[in-house]
Amino acid sequence: MLLDAVVDYAIYMLDTEGYISSWNAGAETIKGYPISEALGLHFSQFFTPEDQAAGKPLIGLGIAERTGRYEEEGWRVRKDGSRFWAFTVLDAIRDKEGNLLGFAKVTRDISERHAAEQALLDSEWRFRMLVDAVSDYAIFMLDTKGCITNWNKGAERIKGYKAHEVLGRHFSMFYTAEEQEADKPQKGLAMALSKGRYESEGIRVRKDGSTFWANVTIQPIRDEENRILGFAKVTRDISEQRKARQALEDAREELHQSQKMEALGHLTGGVAHDFNNFLTAIIGNLEVLKSNTGLDEHGRRQIAAALQAAEDGGAVVRQMMVFARRQAMRLVTVDVNKTVEEIAGLVRRSAHENIVLDLDLHDGVMAVKTDPIQLQTSVLNLALNACDAMPDGGVLTIKTEHCELEGDSRVKPGSYICISVTDTGDGMPEEVLAHAFDPFFTTKELGKGTGLGLSMVYGAAQQIGGDVSIASRVGEGTTVKLILPAGVVEDVEPQAKKSPLPKTPAGTRAPKKAKEQHRPPNASKGSARASQGENQGEGDALNILYVEDDFLVGLATIEILEKDGMTVQNAAGAEEALQLLDKHSEIDLLLTDIGLPGMSGHELVAEARRSAPACACSS
Repeated sequence: MLLDAVVDYAIYMLDTEGYISSWNAGAETIKGYPISEALGLHFSQFFTPEDQAAGKPLIGLGIAERTGRYEEEGWRVRKDGSRFWAFTVLDAIRDKEGNLLGFAKVTRDISERHAAEQALLDSEWRFRMLVDAVSDYAIFMLDTKGCITNWNKGAERIKGYKAHEVLGRHFSMFYTAEEQEADKPQKGLAMALSKGRYESEGIRVRKDGSTFWANVTIQPIRDEENRILGFAKVTRDISEQRKARQALEDAREELHQSQKMEALGHLTGGVAHDFNNFLTAIIGNLEVLKSNTGLDEHGRRQIAAALQAAEDGGAVVRQMMVFARRQAMRLVTVDVNKTVEEIAGLVRRSAHENIVLDLDLHDGVMAVKTDPIQLQTSVLNLALNACDAMPDGGVLTIKTEHCELEGDSRVKPGSYICISVTDTGDGMPEEVLAHAFDPFFTTKELGKGTGLGLSMVYGAAQQIGGDVSIASRVGEGTTVKLILPAGVVEDVEPQAKKSPLPKTPAGTRAPKKAKEQHRPPNASKGSARASQGENQGEGDALNILYVEDDFLVGLATIEILEKDGMTVQNAAGAEEALQLLDKHSEIDLLLTDIGLPGMSGHELVAEARRSAPACACSS
């Protein structure tokens, strides 16, 4: 009665040969056979044809007879031919003497549980296949101690190891020696345990010893009772992304630096222009006072000292104008190598004997279209700065080479001539390097420099479409590279026509440049004498039209000219000057400032040469 009441289990008896001798209601429910049909059937009737052919029913009886019990899971067949997944137990029944009486058979339908387990296995298999197919990520498992327990294809591609080479080994094998010594791998596991997740970026080592920049995440794996089973580790090679990110940051910094230098250039140029006008007025009036014959020796010395100071200020203003790219340049094509050799001669004579000068000049002519004085001054500035950076001696190397640049925000793509000046001095820290081209920034002692040397070099290079770069490492030295657009070799100016070398380095008082003058063939006698700097005789005064928009500068200059016996008419702008030229044919010389409102001094001279060809012009 009890057995018949059980419907979730098929419980029945077999004789010693395996034939059914009893049958409960649960057996009828699960198997589909009524008791009338089941009694006397061999229990192999419920096995699949494949299991029957393999002799599995008799194998089960044999094991149960020998051991007393046999359990298994497998497919069974109902009366209607449908199959179900069964858990079966076969127990041997014996009498008191141990003689085999038969077998007790219990079968349970566990199809739903089996389907769920199979679905889970299928899901796990698909997940393993998915993980193994990922090649852009190294995905692997660690045990609680950090030893590798599985390995996917991405790990093999990124790390370079086959699975059999890493399984069982500690994951610290992928860290650099420095990070291993700092116990960084174990710290990562500890952080993952305490925080639930650990993420970092750093250098990792491949099988071949090469390194790459990696993004790493470690997460702990726990069971349902929150016990730690191990760790899931994901590594991604981000070397290219890091390069791109660094390139973007460099581009932003370069743009910021370019905008900063542009703003400083505008500010410096405006200040320099105004100060230049002030100094011109001061110098002009001092010159007038100097010519006063009533001054005693003490007064003349005071005026001379004031003139010297004003001219020193003028030298600084000229450097500011170069940085601001407002200094007029005489562009000709010169051979850089010859210029460097000439500068090298000056450096050899002025540098300390413990400094070795090494010239590494590219073969052949290195043509650059530039202002030769500015080129000479720039190279001399860089060379003297390099010498100053080596007070205890060292090697100064000046190198020239052709460079093909792809171009960036500061230079256009094309051919360039590069002049590199390298010293083996103390180098510059990052905070100093960031301000190296800023005007008036200097690390030298008070009175040792104006802080305009590199600014002037930068401004001169930018004015002709070039650039300047600087690289420095503390304790190793500094390299400044002057990048200038390459010129046409056939246009190189002959050596005999070259401008003289600058006699003083940047930052000290330099001689004034003579203003360029033009005298046409049909110029007047007075004009010719003026262009040659001769003294004017009485009754033969030079008639000058002087154009200057700054009142104080004009006032001082006119007084000097009139004191020298010249007749001066003045105009505050180009339009007024052209009107005076049209009305007064007796004007011998047009002397004009360059920076005029509206039409510039250069444009005024060009127009004057067309409208008044007999008048000499100077700007």
